[in-house]
Amino acid sequence: MARASLKEQLVTRSAPVFLERGFNAASVNDIVQAAGVPKGSFYNHFVSKEELAIEVLRRYVDDLGLDELADPAGSAIQQLREHLMANITAREAAGIEFGCLLGNFSTDTVALNEGLREAVALGFARWTEAVASAIGRAQAAGEIRNATDADTLARYIVASFEGAIAQAKTLRADGPIADFLSVTFNRVLT
Repeated sequence: MARASLKEQLVTRSAPVFLERGFNAASVNDIVQAAGVPKGSFYNHFVSKEELAIEVLRRYVDDLGLDELADPAGSAIQQLREHLMANITAREAAGIEFGCLLGNFSTDTVALNEGLREAVALGFARWTEAVASAIGRAQAAGEIRNATDADTLARYIVASFEGAIAQAKTLRADGPIADFLSVTFNRVLT
């Protein structure tokens, strides 16, 4: 098996550092130590920590499973449920106490780093659009009777998901996530 490139090592191994420490607290030294590469290698591949964080965030959003929400086959509401459950499972596997990279970066960096703020906004927009697409298909198929437009429902669901993850992170309990799922699928998306 071929060894990952140094750039790939930096991207892959810095993601947990950013998740656990946040953008501001994660130093380049922390990142190169986690990646097992010399500090000079960092600057051969990235101009700044912000540039690396934007790439990490882009991949994080790519890994959210948004394409699955666009699959016209099957139940759109079931796809949405499975999508949210998969993302909850991923957050739990990474350590719920560390939250979600999108949510963490949105509170950690937006006032100081315009490039990262734009990347976070794009990540939320991509996620919201995918959720809106699934909701629209579910409404058209009669799986959701709620007549609120799909874009509004999608923004509400993504914001509620992030809020539940933030509360679970703070409380170190899964009650907020259970409440989110219950209200979303038993009240909002009915």
